[in-house]
Amino acid sequence: MNQTKGATMLYKKISEGYVEQTFNDAGECIAQNFVAGEVEYETEDGDPINSMDMPLGGREYFPFDMKQPSDECYKP
Repeated sequence: MNQTKGATMLYKKISEGYVEQTFNDAGECIAQNFVAGEVEYETEDGDPINSMDMPLGGREYFPFDMKQPSDECYKP
């Protein structure tokens, strides 16, 4: 990745995991959460980055807030 002096490096954090959903007796989804597993980092060009080379040494964390079901959601 070519960068101009003083430019900010952009990178991607790729998280694998699964979604846990809770349903009521009527089969309606009433809550859901994302549970993260493996995490990888890469440049904008797709080149892998060692997490220890990241600004916070791989300790970056942002919650995986998911939109929760509402009355407008699809109901089977």
